[in-house]
Amino acid sequence: MTNREQVLERALNLSSEDRRFLIGRLQKSLDESNHSTDEVRAAWSNEVDRRLDAYDRGEVPAVDAEIAMREMRRQLEERRTGASRPSVTFTEAV
Repeated sequence: MTNREQVLERALNLSSEDRRFLIGRLQKSLDESNHSTDEVRAAWSNEVDRRLDAYDRGEVPAVDAEIAMREMRRQLEERRTGASRPSVTFTEAV
């Protein structure tokens, strides 16, 4: 058994409170070690601004949130099952 398998086995035997604590600490260590976090935030901020500007100029149609969520769920289910069903495009839904 590898070291990480041993660590995983021991972690899975912890109480749920201790596992939550461990998850939090591991996540924090990943966040701290990710040197590109500021760059990623800046990139997403620029992307949001770009999309909002396109919407304001009328280049991108608005989509009802319920329709968008239904379509995303359908696509997710399709990916999970490999089944393909006819879809409604966002432009048709508006």
